[in-house]
Parts: sequence; structure tokens; C-alpha cells
Amino acid sequence: MKIKYLILILILSSCQMKKQESVNSTPFAVVVKYISAENFVDTLEARKYINISKVYSKYIDKENPTANKVWENQILFNQSLNNDKKFTNHFKFYNYDFEEVIKNKDAKVIFFSKKESAKIKSIEYSLELTDKNQWSITDIEYKN
Repeated sequence: MKIKYLILILILSSCQMKKQESVNSTPFAVVVKYISAENFVDTLEARKYINISKVYSKYIDKENPTANKVWENQILFNQSLNNDKKFTNHFKFYNYDFEEVIKNKDAKVIFFSKKESAKIKSIEYSLELTDKNQWSITDIEYKN
């Protein structure tokens, strides 16, 4: 009888472990981890969740000749806002509702502002499944 209970416990615990792995690898989880890493200026961690060239290549100019430079300057700018008491670079998730849409190897995570007076009404993250079977952010759009 004890063996049956032991087998049942092992089966249930393995199901729990698999469930937790899948939650950590959802598009929403990837976006949250990316936002968190960026907020703490942990560029090594943030790079795990984003395809910088796909997201930032459209902003390349003379001052920022590469997508990496554009991204790094944005992170530094956001960090400098922390020195001002009126602004913070920490994303206030509680001010947003979100939606996650997955279609095959593409996904979108959309944050909708709960505040009607917000200048940015939604933030849309586009993701794709990589060859390593991991989600990667490929575009970020801010919509008014």
C-alpha cells in the first residue's frame, strides 16, 4: 500500500514540475522577465528574452549606428529617469490588464492601461518561437 502512495506522489510531483516549467516559458513570462531585467539594467539577463536587431533596427541613425547601441541608450535613458522623483522606470503591472495570444510559432502579449487618461493606451509585445524552442521578443509597439 505504501508503494502505491509513493508512486502516486511521484507522479503528482512530476506533473507539478512540468506545469511550472511551462508557466516559466510562456510568452507572458518572457515579457515579464525582460521588463524586470531591463528595469534593473541587467543587460545580460535581458538579452535572453529579446531579439535586439529585430526590435531596434528601425531606430538606427547617425548617433546610434547599431540596434545594440539604440537599445543600450534607451536603457540608460530609462535608468536616468530614476534620478527624478516624478518618474520611475519600474513597470507598474497593476495599472494594466493583459492579454496573451499564441498562434503556432508567433505570440502577442498586450498590456492595456486601466487609466483612461493614460497617454499610452496599450503596449504590444510580439514574440516568436526560436529554433531552441524558446520565446523571443521581436517587436514592441506603444499605442495611443
